[in-house]
Amino acid sequence: MSTELRTVPTTDIQQTRFFGGKDRGTCIQLTPPWQAQGHIQLTREQAAALAIELTLFAEGNEVTEHLAQIESEFDAEAICEALCS
Repeated sequence: MSTELRTVPTTDIQQTRFFGGKDRGTCIQLTPPWQAQGHIQLTREQAAALAIELTLFAEGNEVTEHLAQIESEFDAEAICEALCS
């Protein structure tokens, strides 16, 4: 069983909550107005991670893939502390 949630304000993106099974639990499906292009289904955990990335983008602080790779290769916090002290 699914439940239609409100359309994302100022967009035509439809939200539908549904049960994704025992392993996935409650999920959300995002359907853009160009439905022929498909939809996105996310678990709550995936939606939370995406929300963080979208907030970074909305605030102009998005992280490029290149920077993410550098940060994963090095301890970014330790480097910052070393440079800032």
